[in-house]
Amino acid sequence: MSDAIPDVNTSGESNSTIEFQDYMDESQLDHVMKLVTKDLSEPYSTVDNGKPIGCVVGKIDQEEAILQNGAPTSVPTGYIGMLAVQSSYRRKGIGKALVRKVLERMKNMECQSVTLETGKQPL
Repeated sequence: MSDAIPDVNTSGESNSTIEFQDYMDESQLDHVMKLVTKDLSEPYSTVDNGKPIGCVVGKIDQEEAILQNGAPTSVPTGYIGMLAVQSSYRRKGIGKALVRKVLERMKNMECQSVTLETGKQPL
């Protein structure tokens, strides 16, 4: 799946075409690791004309729950763990768009809740 973000202009010259791309396989890990290592805001990818510029790490799991009648069941739940956007592309709505894309997928997968990791340890 690939979707574009219209009208993202990073240099003031010509508009770029930013695309969302699903994670396909380990061949993309080098790009993801470079983004996370260099531009981790706190850790689908986003590309500009074929060059990775951002990524978000999300996961959907099954969690045990109890129905109102007391019967056990399993429900889908979402988790967002990391967000990274290359520094020269920040403040352009790319991070927000990445998170919205993940939340949209989680909603479509009928997740009952989403946990967002902030990187801060609880007190």
